[in-house]
Amino acid sequence: MIRMNKSYITYFIISIVILSACKKSEINKGADDILLQIGDSILTQQAVVGQIPNGLSANDSVNLFDAIVKDWVNTLLLQKVAEENLPNLEKINQMVDDYRSKLIILEYRKLMAAGKDFQISEDSIRQYYDLHKKEFKLKKPIVKGLFVKVPQNAAELKNVKKWVFSATPEDIEKLEKYWMTELIQYDYFMDKWIDWSVVKDQIPYNFKDDNSFVANNKNFETAYDESVYFVHIAETMKSGEIMPFEYASNHIREILIERDRKRYDEELYKSFYQKAIKDKNLKIVSYDSKKLID
Repeated sequence: MIRMNKSYITYFIISIVILSACKKSEINKGADDILLQIGDSILTQQAVVGQIPNGLSANDSVNLFDAIVKDWVNTLLLQKVAEENLPNLEKINQMVDDYRSKLIILEYRKLMAAGKDFQISEDSIRQYYDLHKKEFKLKKPIVKGLFVKVPQNAAELKNVKKWVFSATPEDIEKLEKYWMTELIQYDYFMDKWIDWSVVKDQIPYNFKDDNSFVANNKNFETAYDESVYFVHIAETMKSGEIMPFEYASNHIREILIERDRKRYDEELYKSFYQKAIKDKNLKIVSYDSKKLID
């Protein structure tokens, strides 16, 4: 008996779901359109052509056509071998049905949610933050400041350093004018918190202790491979501290949206349940009906 691993089984599940759309009984095509038939499954010319994107050359289209046909044949033949050798085919069929059901439900939920606008107010976000503030602790340091990468032979290199390190409004204006005329990398985050890792990952330097570094280095300079890197850290917060509201707000918004989605799903299921009872599609025999909507 041929042994099948889990990856093959997963492949079969997906393949069976797809191939079920190509059953002979479900396709009303003339005999001239049929290319191949394996058991009750048929492959039509229209089905293959429908998978070929526009814009391909004639040669590429022919090659892709042949590849699709070959893949269809290989999949069907492998499936049949698997069906003949798998000892638990009934379990596989159940997995296929479960997969199909979940796929249909997922697509329907997407369709229903697409028409639902989950608007979260700033007041709701602030209220949630105030009530759960202790839950929002930083896992890594965050900073506000400036980051500049400039060629070592750049004009105004000394001034660039001065402008970055002083970070006064006047010098930042000079830096931005320089940035608009020279090929330098310039990141301004004086007005928002960002992860320190976003900055340090752009710098070829061995930062050993992030918390210690951001706390003790207001200005930093290093050079590597014909480039000079300047960092100005205006504000910093270490890991373990409570996140500032503006940093946590986007995460909280996602939490509240997910909460509202779950509530919407619950209401959706309740409406399905009530309709099924009304239409007599669901009959309660010996089960506590309250548990279905709890």
